[in-house]
Amino acid sequence: MLKIERILCPVDFSEFSAKAFENAYSLTRHYGSKLYLEDVVQPLTSVFPYYAFPDSMNRVFSELNADAEKRLQDLAKKHTWNGLQPDFVVHNGFPVESILSSAQAKAVDLIVTGTHGRQGLDRMAMGSVTEKVLRKARCPVLAVRKPAHDFISVEKGADAVHLRKILFCTDFSEHSQRALEYALSLAMEFIADLTLLHVLEDSAASHLVICPCESCGPDRDGDARPPGPRSNGHGVRNRESVAESSLSSPGCPQAGSRLHQR
Repeated sequence: MLKIERILCPVDFSEFSAKAFENAYSLTRHYGSKLYLEDVVQPLTSVFPYYAFPDSMNRVFSELNADAEKRLQDLAKKHTWNGLQPDFVVHNGFPVESILSSAQAKAVDLIVTGTHGRQGLDRMAMGSVTEKVLRKARCPVLAVRKPAHDFISVEKGADAVHLRKILFCTDFSEHSQRALEYALSLAMEFIADLTLLHVLEDSAASHLVICPCESCGPDRDGDARPPGPRSNGHGVRNRESVAESSLSSPGCPQAGSRLHQR
């Protein structure tokens, strides 16, 4: 069984990183993992040359480190850890290099990070940081957006976030096979619905195929019923072929056992 023993969650105290922290906290509880909360304090020497770095700026830099440590502690106090108290990491450096360095030093199994920063340029910069971490990290990376989607429910109990629906997209490559291990593990840990999706790229496919089930098949007059908001994505399909296998799809009895083409 897949083990996630160490999780790194870099934060910048934005609403996006707060949502990432909620996900990291729930994963920590489910897997019994060790969680590292990290904040990166960028060096002021990037603005001033070393020989011109005044003592007053050194004091400011020291205060920034102390403030980062306190804010990480305050963030952790929002939850009950039951013996799984996180470690706090204040890294002096630049975000991408610091996150990757911490991940390697701590030998983490997963990085959980927000997709954007606080606002303005910070928001754009964090997006760039996340993109670079996704490309360069040696371990899996979970990038979390702030809006709560249908597959996430906020619980009032122990878990701040509970995964309910997971979509796994595959091209049957070696990398997607590895990703499937994580999708299956998450589905089992959270008792979530898992949908497997593979797209067949065929621009010539333009014929119509109607799903035969009662919930989304032809209407009483025999005409094709267009897909609606309650059709669960079935009904008339066209343009591109999509192979979809759902482990749980309450609206269509054919789901999980048939190949639908559109």
